[in-house]
Amino acid sequence: MWIYSHHIYRQELRKKIFDCAKKLNLTGFCLTGKPGIICVEGIKGNCEEFWHLIRYPNWKHISCKHVESAEAHGNEDHLRRFHSFEDLQFQAHGDYGLRNDYHMDLGQFREFLKEHHSEHVFQILFGIEGKSYDN
Repeated sequence: MWIYSHHIYRQELRKKIFDCAKKLNLTGFCLTGKPGIICVEGIKGNCEEFWHLIRYPNWKHISCKHVESAEAHGNEDHLRRFHSFEDLQFQAHGDYGLRNDYHMDLGQFREFLKEHHSEHVFQILFGIEGKSYDN
């Protein structure tokens, strides 16, 4: 499940995201900053419960952009692209006073996706293809 948010900054929200992922045995990542991206992978019902738990009425700029599914025969671990749920942070651009209003380096994020065989999601999340550093 690929989730897009305008931004993810607040510490209590980040804690909730990580606590829910751990409780539901999900792997993936949370990219904090602007934009905020969450990827969770695991059993379908657990991913759906995660989505239900982290959404709440006053989080206005969040959407589930893409869902991938596959049939698991036995242990689903061989289908996972991530081995844990990690906090992603890349070089940020911008510093606007006291606010934590910084933009993540999307080039680095695209390379991260490429390393995890998920490069196709970049276009789904942002509506642009992007270019590799080596192009």
